[in-house]
Amino acid sequence: MKKMLLVAAAAVFSTLSYAQNTNFFATQKAQPVNAVNYGKAYAEGFAAKTTAVGDTVSLTHIETPADTNSFYSYVNDTGAFFGINAFEYKGFAERYDFDPSAVTYKVIGVAYLFGGTVQPASTKTVTFHVWSQGPKTATSSPTISHNGFPATSLAAGSMNITDLGIGMAGAPDTMGAVLFPTATGYLTDSFFIGYNITYTWAAAAGDTIGLYSNLDGERTEWVVDLTPGDTVINNVSVSQNAAGNWVDNAISRNIFNNQAIFPVVIIGPGTASTSGLTHKGFTFYGTFPNPASNSTNVKIGLDRGADVTVSIMDMTGRQIRTISANGLAAGDNTIAINTADLAAGQYIALVRTSTGNGIATQITVIK
Repeated sequence: MKKMLLVAAAAVFSTLSYAQNTNFFATQKAQPVNAVNYGKAYAEGFAAKTTAVGDTVSLTHIETPADTNSFYSYVNDTGAFFGINAFEYKGFAERYDFDPSAVTYKVIGVAYLFGGTVQPASTKTVTFHVWSQGPKTATSSPTISHNGFPATSLAAGSMNITDLGIGMAGAPDTMGAVLFPTATGYLTDSFFIGYNITYTWAAAAGDTIGLYSNLDGERTEWVVDLTPGDTVINNVSVSQNAAGNWVDNAISRNIFNNQAIFPVVIIGPGTASTSGLTHKGFTFYGTFPNPASNSTNVKIGLDRGADVTVSIMDMTGRQIRTISANGLAAGDNTIAINTADLAAGQYIALVRTSTGNGIATQITVIK
């Protein structure tokens, strides 16, 4: 009963939010995004959204894998929510969890996929962050609380939006990565990965960028009943509104999608491969061996079957190759990566699933 009441309350919150803007139905098409070079994960996971009349801000009009989204459009908007939009939301993040007693990680950067339109002379920048998870906070209800929003920035790095890999004039958008000038220390608790962008809607000046997202995502459980009278909203995918306050995407916008932004992690010394970093039913155990000479293996865990791709990038984020592993079963899986023809040095291996999850790591190739 409590969950039903909370869902009803969420609908009320959403209705109140929407009432502030009366024009939510699309009369224009969002900037199309080319799905080339992203593999089968595009078809069932991240992809562009071409909108039409009847699509709403809550993304409830998505019907088939061919009708996927990150960009959706309504009157006078850019067609992107996880980016520059008429609401002037300026921050977007997702939470990652792990057991610090069994595994240690530090985050050295982020990998991402943006799309849309960016003007060649744009001076706008995005700042990528790793945020700590803040304490539980109260809502307007005395029996409902949030389990914690992004709090302290543990590491950050900025980039001009012209360098995000957004393809123009029909060129494909490409995955990218940025390494922080200073990595986090070894983390001891859950963290958020995401980015901020500063802009005003009136001065968007033709920049309509946004993060890709997948279909409806895997966030099916967004409330947790701890004890009678103590219901906690499980804050996983969040956004920072124009006032600077973090809000839960499921509550405020009825959006459950996975954002296409992923931490680049290094596993701490002495960590066994029996525990990993988790995100919405996807677990990343790391690469073994690392350093590698001729080959290495990526070990992951899936809560349900999925197609998986591993993108190998250099340390500037330039994609070198993609390995596809389709039809993997639920449970633990190992994917072999041939490194024999790679020059000695550091690389980024980004693992993505057709359900929209992903985590990246640094691998070292020795000769």
